[in-house]
Amino acid sequence: PPLNIKVLSDNFGRFVQKCGFMFAIQDFAEDLFLWKNPSDTLLAMVIYVYICLYPQLLILIPLIGFLAALIYNFPNDTQIKKKSRIQFKRFTRFNDYLPAENSVDYLKNMQNIQNLMGMISDGYDVAVDLLKHVDWSNERETLLIMQIVMVVLTVTSLTVWIIPWKYVFIAGGLGIFIANTQFVK
Repeated sequence: PPLNIKVLSDNFGRFVQKCGFMFAIQDFAEDLFLWKNPSDTLLAMVIYVYICLYPQLLILIPLIGFLAALIYNFPNDTQIKKKSRIQFKRFTRFNDYLPAENSVDYLKNMQNIQNLMGMISDGYDVAVDLLKHVDWSNERETLLIMQIVMVVLTVTSLTVWIIPWKYVFIAGGLGIFIANTQFVK
């Protein structure tokens, strides 16, 4: 539909109600990296190491997650006995968790959206500021950057087969976790 203030307002209200899970995922990720729950962080580190050692898991994990969701939502014995035929059930379970307007969760989602919009705008401004170095407005600077990239690409393409990337990614990824421990801070 064309731009309409009422549609914009309605869609924004619906979005605020339904976006809480995104910020829950963000909070969970922050808790992992900040060691709020050490057992979860250690488990994440182990999973990260396994994915680095066996990158094929990246193909299998989404399928396993989808299968787990299917199994989780499979009707239990009492539901099967009530109906002779299993019908497709909609995910009405999620609607129970939608916060009402003016509730604490709704206002928290509004605050998170406000902060997210600010972060995206700040990131956009930084990116646009950096693009001036590669838009050929200063030919000498852009040419120098292009030459550096070509040299780095050549060196990397020659050494990419020598470096054990699995272990580099393991060390780098675990380094991020370890950098956020109380001992390092």
